[in-house]
Amino acid sequence: MSRFQNYACSLTVIVIIWAILVGLYPPDAKGRIAEDFSSVPTELAEWYSLEGKFDLDTYKALPTCSLLNREYRDNNGNTVNLTIVYGRNIGDFHQPERCMEGSGWYAVTSKTILIRPKGLKPHKATVVRLTNELHPDLVMVYWFYMAGDIVPAKSKQGLLVLLEGLFKTDVAPSAMVKYTAIIDSSEEEAEKSAIRLAEELGKYIVDMASQPVEYEPVDAVYKRLDLE
Repeated sequence: MSRFQNYACSLTVIVIIWAILVGLYPPDAKGRIAEDFSSVPTELAEWYSLEGKFDLDTYKALPTCSLLNREYRDNNGNTVNLTIVYGRNIGDFHQPERCMEGSGWYAVTSKTILIRPKGLKPHKATVVRLTNELHPDLVMVYWFYMAGDIVPAKSKQGLLVLLEGLFKTDVAPSAMVKYTAIIDSSEEEAEKSAIRLAEELGKYIVDMASQPVEYEPVDAVYKRLDLE
């Protein structure tokens, strides 16, 4: 049984808290973005993966969003969890570490780094070490795709897309992309694993998020994922 399954409840709480924090953003009459993330490889280079999923309450809390929870493992046994929340331009939403405080995780350190995804220009990302009294520490590497750009954290782009969403009904989607690794032997090794996966998958995720989107009824995903 994967140790990442021990974090399933925390992950659900984190995403729900994020939904509450952006709850003032108006709902999209078009429904939920219909994205199955099939264009994001499940196997590549040295990595293979296992699919996870969120529960019904999480999807109900994020009625415009498609969600991905996938665990990748390399040939050496290093494990990184990829989470994508992909929805309407929900503006300057909160950083993941702020949401994680609701499930007992607290940031110890935070820094901005430059990562070099294959097929993309180098871009900035945020790296956070998180601690919890009941679990081993984590390293989290994340970035946002907003207004056609990759940004590491809150930014001017976030304010612009928030204003756009408040005054327009037809807005482009945004994505929060997060890679999480358990610190086993060292923080440096966990961070390297997360960055390696981010550099392998980055172009696929940006290509997906930059394409025109289709919509489906908000509840269509419930039956498809057998959540009801």
